[in-house]
Order: sequence, then C-alpha cells, then structure tokens
Amino acid sequence: MRLVLAGLVVTSLVFSGAVQAQDFSGTYTVTNDAGGTVTLTLAQGAQGQVTGTLSAPGVRYDVNGMVDEGSVLGTVSNEMGGLYFAAELDGGQLYMTLFEPDAYNQPNYDTGQTIVLTRAAGAQPTPAPQPAPAPAPPAAAAPTGGGDIQTGLPIAFGLPRIVAVNTYLSRSMVVEAVYQATYLSGGAQMGRVVNTGTLAVGAAGVQYAPSPSDRLVVNLGDQSHEFVVMQAQGNPQAQTASAWVAQPHVLQYTHRMPGMAEATIAAQYDGSRFEVRVQGWTMQSGTRYDVNMSASGMAAGSSGYHGGSSQIEYDMTGRITGGGLEIDVNEHHTSVMQSATNLRLLHRMRGSASQTNATINNVLRVGGVEYRLQNVQVQTEVRERGFEGSAGLTGLQGELLRAGQPFGRFFAQGGRAFVETAAGTIALDTPPGGAGR
Repeated sequence: MRLVLAGLVVTSLVFSGAVQAQDFSGTYTVTNDAGGTVTLTLAQGAQGQVTGTLSAPGVRYDVNGMVDEGSVLGTVSNEMGGLYFAAELDGGQLYMTLFEPDAYNQPNYDTGQTIVLTRAAGAQPTPAPQPAPAPAPPAAAAPTGGGDIQTGLPIAFGLPRIVAVNTYLSRSMVVEAVYQATYLSGGAQMGRVVNTGTLAVGAAGVQYAPSPSDRLVVNLGDQSHEFVVMQAQGNPQAQTASAWVAQPHVLQYTHRMPGMAEATIAAQYDGSRFEVRVQGWTMQSGTRYDVNMSASGMAAGSSGYHGGSSQIEYDMTGRITGGGLEIDVNEHHTSVMQSATNLRLLHRMRGSASQTNATINNVLRVGGVEYRLQNVQVQTEVRERGFEGSAGLTGLQGELLRAGQPFGRFFAQGGRAFVETAAGTIALDTPPGGAGR
C-alpha cells in the first residue's frame, strides 16, 4: 500500500479544535541514532494551522497540522509516504509521537513512538515573499530547422518524463487545494465544495480568501498556481484528498503557473486502470514547448503488518514541439515500491525503496534531420532508511539513430546521462526553467 497522506489537507478535515494561546512556532532539533541532526521547523497561523518541515541528512518531510486542545495533530509526509503525529510542548522541549496509518488510513495508536526535540532559542520562521508578476510567454516556435542536436536531445530524453511527474503532482495538488478551500471557507459545514478563491501557504500557516471567484489560486512561497476545475466526480465521503485520489474518479481542470506553464489535464481512474491526457505548454530555459501527451496503464498495491508495496505500469505517447524541435513521444514506464513503516521496527530498519524503469523510443526531428532514441533503457531509484535517503539515475543504455543509421550510444556516469557520438559527448541534463509543477 502506498501511503499517500495529503500534505495540505488531512488534519484540517480529521481534526477540529480551538486555537490555543500556546505558540508552536520555532525550530527544534535532536540527534538521531546515526549521529545526524534531525531538524523540525514549525510555523503556527492565526487560526491554529501548523506547517513546516522535518529534515535530516538526505531526506525531507512536509509537516501539516492543527492545534487542538494544547497539542498539534497532523502528518509528516513526502512523495514516498507519511505518518500521523501528535506533539506537545513542555517548556523548551517538544514531545512528538508518530503513528502509522491503519488499514483505513487512520492513526494506529498502538504503534506510537515518541521523540523529544529541543527548541532553539529565538529561531522563528519568516514569511516567504510573494511572487512578482511574470511576463507573458513567447509563442511556440514552429519546427523550421532552427534548433540543434545539443538542445534537442536533452528535451527529447527528459521532458516527457518531467511532464509525467509534474502531472501526477498537479493532480494531487488541485484535489488537496479544493479540500483545504472547502474547509477554511466554511463550505464543509454547509455541504458545499469550494473550488475558487486564494490559498496562501507560508510561515503563518494556510490562509484563505474568497477572491477571485473564477479560479482557485495557491501561493506557495515564490510560486503561484492557478486552477480552474471543470469536472470532478469521485467519492464525496472521502475524508482526505489522498483518499479521494486513491479511489475511482474523473477529474478535468486547467493548471496555470503564470509565465512558466499551463495545461488542461483530464484524468479518470476506475480503481485499477487509469487514463490521463495533458495538453498545454511549458518553458525550458526561455523556450516554450507545446505539449500534447496521454498516458494509460494500471496501478496495484498491497499492504501487510510491516509495510506494503505498489506497482504502476503505463504507456505514454504524444507530441512536443517548440524551439525548432518536433518530438514524437513513445515511452513505457514501470514503477515498484516497497516500504517498511511499522514503528515497532527499529529506527534503522524502517524505510522505503522504489525503482522506475522506462523504455524510450522517442523520435526527434531537428535541423531537417530525424533522430530516433532506439530502445533506450532508463532506471532511477529512490531509497530511504531512517532519516537518510538517496535518489538518482542508476542505469542507462540504448542507441541513437540518425536518419536510420547508428549515430551514438547512451550511457550513465556519476548519476548523469550522456550520449557518446563520433563528434563528441552530449550531456542530457534537461535545463531548468519550469515544467508545470
């Protein structure tokens, strides 16, 4: 079972309590079994919302909670999973008890384990600055041969998978945002779903304002996300955003990051099979690329006493154009994850590991020449144990054809991807610049 705990929403819907005079804002530390420093940073809002991070060497978790009768109740989570927690202050020490979710995604209080962190004097988080208005993006360039192979290959190799990952994150974000807006606006008490307004997430917690009335804006530090929800059908009794996403649903919406990316995303999931379609654009190093892609596949999972496992397999097809490039996307992906999360296990024994394998047969047209990524095998891994973790590229092989003839070979070195050709080696690191996250 993949533990997907809502980063913004879970505790707002599960727990409701009056705001206490006690302020949990601050930075707390403790030394773990390996000698590393575990740091917990919390910021408490005016309505009792508590947000922050729990971090240690190589790993980071988001913290979201609500003050309830002198305690904070909430979750610690990242993309690999999470746990529930309860925390209380006693002078300069914070007693934080972690609970594993049970089969119904509720706290299993029999698994509680407490850590004691010490508050750093005078350490208070500061509000994040609001983003400045971004200029309108340039129109996508038609493939007129103006691109080059050094730019085209990194885009053909990496951008489809970046879009896939960011689409997954986008779907979780919009559902969590609607849950949060519904709770903070009071719509939940009236049985009304709220998908417009503004959510500001910062040191003061999560704040809601009712405007604008035509979209839902989420401000996360220096990033602004705008959502226009057109269709959302799922389990209305789901108590958390993650539970809603994990059950059969139909979802269609537009996700916009001003000046960086915009896409209309349509997804449906019947409990085992899923289909997703993405149409829009994204910026990479100042160049706009138009994206029209779809994915379909299956997801499955299982759980046991000590943890669980999940498997996802899907095919991804479509087209990307811009900057003088044309890319026909044809990829097959499989992902597996194993986790050991039971708190009765020793700390050094708890963790998770995931591996993703992709087979890429994309076609790149640039400068009037066609290049084919021929059966390129890409493997990436993410591992966490205790409060330590690692992630990166672990395998790469395959051929590059030019006009149907052998032109280069793919290989990995030092966790980076390259193509070796007779003319030299090309690095495949996709340049930064926004991909719809």
